[in-house]
Order: sequence, then C-alpha cells, then structure tokens
Amino acid sequence: MVILVFGDAFWSAVITAVISALVTNLCLWWHKKTDYKREYYKKIIDKRIIAYEKLFDCISFVGLKATYSLGDEVIEMHICFESLNKLKEANKKIVLLKSEACWFSNDINIELVKLNNILADLHDRIIQDNSDGNYWSYEDSIDEGLKLYGKVEGLLNNIKIMISNDITNLYDVEKFFKEQINK
Repeated sequence: MVILVFGDAFWSAVITAVISALVTNLCLWWHKKTDYKREYYKKIIDKRIIAYEKLFDCISFVGLKATYSLGDEVIEMHICFESLNKLKEANKKIVLLKSEACWFSNDINIELVKLNNILADLHDRIIQDNSDGNYWSYEDSIDEGLKLYGKVEGLLNNIKIMISNDITNLYDVEKFFKEQINK
C-alpha cells in the first residue's frame, strides 16, 4: 500500500512539474514576444520623432516672415517669396520630406502636398516667365508672396496643429499602423 501511495505522489509530482515547465516556458515566450514588440514599437516611435523634427524644421523655415512696407502700409510676408532662390530652397525642403512621408499621418501628407503645389507652381511660373523674357522683379515676388500669404499661413497652421496632435499620440503605434494600411 505504501508503494501505491508513493506512486500516486510520484505521478502527481511529475504532472505538476510538467505543467509547471509548460507554464514557465509559455510565460517566458510571451515575455520575450512582448519585449520584442515593445522594442519594435520604440524603434517606430524613434523614427517618427526624427521625421517630425525634420518636418517641424521645414515648416519653421517656410514659415519665416518679415515685415514689408508697401506705401503707407506695413505687411507681413513669408520670406521664401522674396526671391527665386529662397522659393527654390523652401520647395526643396518640402520635397526632401517626401522620404519621411511614411512616418507622418495621412492628414499631414495631404497638407504637405498642398503646400508643395503652391511653391512648385509659383516656381514653375517664374521659370517660365523668365525663359519667355518676362523677368520677375523683387516687387513681383513680393506681390505674389502677399497674394499667397493667407493660403500658405493657413496650411502651415494646419500642419502645426496636426504635428501637435500626432506627437501627443505617438505611443499609439497600432493606430498608426491601421492608418498606414488605410492610406
């Protein structure tokens, strides 16, 4: 009778050890999996932070303003409209952000395309006029910059608001992935 009790206790201990080993290994696997996922998400967040820093630098450059006197009136304008070179530089900065587009929200990408279109269209128009012999003067550039001020300022403000919203939700990587799939 003692052997039978010993046998039951033995098998009970073996079953307990096997179950314990399975649970321990399952927990270790799950922990390793969540650690990997956590590290992966950190890398995604880091990449997005770097991209948003580049975006903010670009928006800050395009958004630089100066005060101009037109007769008795003093008005504000983005300095990227002062000359063809400044316009080209501003447009180039936006175009370079295209390589970072996958890290931005879809809404920001839409606004960046609109901003790029304004700058690129003006750039192309100036180049075309110059090649036709109708050279743009400083005053022509200022006039056009003043006409576009409201549109550009509106887009820059929208992008800044979107950057703030996106930055506060960077931790939600799964939502970001869903947005990327739905682009």
